[in-house]
Amino acid sequence: METVYADITLKNLYDRMSYEHGYSKDPEVRQITVRARVDTDVMTLVINEAIWQKLGLNSRYPCTATLAKGIRAKCEKTDAVEMHWKDRSSVLDAVIADVDDVILGRLPLMDMDLIADPVSHELVGAHGDKPMHFDYTIL
Repeated sequence: METVYADITLKNLYDRMSYEHGYSKDPEVRQITVRARVDTDVMTLVINEAIWQKLGLNSRYPCTATLAKGIRAKCEKTDAVEMHWKDRSSVLDAVIADVDDVILGRLPLMDMDLIADPVSHELVGAHGDKPMHFDYTIL
């Protein structure tokens, strides 16, 4: 399958929440638009140290990740990152690893109801152009 890339915007969620609560001004929300590689063999969002520093994210705790060819590496998880692709968004922690590309894995794809179309080699809505809205039952 040909590699699929998508332009996504990453934001520091803490900055945005500070802005929404009136503690900071909009230009202070650290964000970056990147060309991410879609990889369904990866579980989550993976960023490199340069992106981590540009977003000003806190590193929360160390973790171990399995990288290409089964290589296990020590990594770190970050505070929550807000991701945007067109009219869809997701919030989750990122893994900081020694990677060239930002990697968009299965969890953010599922959360934004997206798939990598094998024909057009583009990121598309799994259920059409509009994001699905899920009803959650809390027991």
